[in-house]
Amino acid sequence: MTEKKRQKKKIDSPKLPTKLGDATWELIDLEPEAMICDLKISGGDLSSAYENLYIRRCRVMNSSFKEAKFYKLDLEDVIFEGCDFSGTDLSGVSIQRCQFVDCRMTGTNFSDAVFMNLQIINSILSYGNLRFTTFKRALISNSKADFCEFQSSKFQELEAENVNFTGTQFSGTSLEGVDFRTCEVEGIGFRFEDIKGAMISLEQSAVIVKMFGVKVED
Repeated sequence: MTEKKRQKKKIDSPKLPTKLGDATWELIDLEPEAMICDLKISGGDLSSAYENLYIRRCRVMNSSFKEAKFYKLDLEDVIFEGCDFSGTDLSGVSIQRCQFVDCRMTGTNFSDAVFMNLQIINSILSYGNLRFTTFKRALISNSKADFCEFQSSKFQELEAENVNFTGTQFSGTSLEGVDFRTCEVEGIGFRFEDIKGAMISLEQSAVIVKMFGVKVED
């Protein structure tokens, strides 16, 4: 394989206009099929059920979505900073060119979601449900993703940097090409065929070998 073929495509960042209008959630139409565009939204608490919302070219800061339910949410070119998605139902969400920075997503339901050009940075994903998700060019960096469920998902160019994956389940998900060398992998779950092609450190190899009942001795 040539060096050119081994190179991963750059993850595209959100494309926001230079000027965004200031807004609060209280003044935004959240009825089904609403299109929310070109805004900087600060604060606010959304905790109800919302249907068919489209959010485009927005920066969302310090908002709480705890326990909210979003049906068919579509996000494109959105930056979330300091937001709380704990216990939020985002199943089936479509995400294109989005960033989650310093966000709390403990127990968030992302099942059946599609992520394209996603960046999760300095955030908490602990106990998240990411079953049957599709990652197409994604980065998880300096974050906690412990005890998550990634079963039966598809990773197409997933980058993981300094991520705590302790106790996370990957069964039925091919980890080929995923570089775990800077990550915590104690107690992760996978099938033998899932780990084929993943990159791990020498220290991690001893941990993973023990998972298959093999004793490692000096």
